[in-house]
Amino acid sequence: MKFGQSDHFKSWAKAKGAVLCPTVNYNHTLNSKSECYVRITKEHLRCMLLSSNAPRRLLPFALQHFCRIFGRWPKANGITPWKHVGSECQLTANLDRDLHAFGSYCIGHLPRESKLVENTTLDDRGLEGAFLMSDHSTPTFWMWSFKFNKPMKMCDGIFYPTYPFRDPSVLQQPGHLSHEDICAMHAADSGLTKICSAL
Repeated sequence: MKFGQSDHFKSWAKAKGAVLCPTVNYNHTLNSKSECYVRITKEHLRCMLLSSNAPRRLLPFALQHFCRIFGRWPKANGITPWKHVGSECQLTANLDRDLHAFGSYCIGHLPRESKLVENTTLDDRGLEGAFLMSDHSTPTFWMWSFKFNKPMKMCDGIFYPTYPFRDPSVLQQPGHLSHEDICAMHAADSGLTKICSAL
């Protein structure tokens, strides 16, 4: 695998406490399985970004979201990877929380203790955004906030089957995102200029 030959990947794995176990060159079965999983992941990441028209800066979130979903796909023995992990898993795997479409429109709520809430009685604590992924260890989720133009961890989400990066008119506060903003994000990420030109 190319990943195991990368110094950057090796240092990342060491920092995370991961042990790299490369396969031998003549073991075609294991090499093929590894390449297959890489191909599946790449294909689904491309589909997630294209279908939502999300900029490439959100690819790390798309990758983590896909891995959670992929963990629910039954293998040849009919058992899903999540069941193999068992109760010792520290991730908060929840089907209702995980099966939201990447980049779909959502409204999250800031806790009263948030520094962004100045008046806990009168301020609107709801923020509009695009769903990115469920958090790994808490019952919260990550979304791209159009008001603050950054990923934020939110709670008490409300989710809708629309895609603001494709059609910003779905937002209740459209001033936070426009077609020009979307194209600028794609251009900054050296991304999907063909999609932007079609908007």
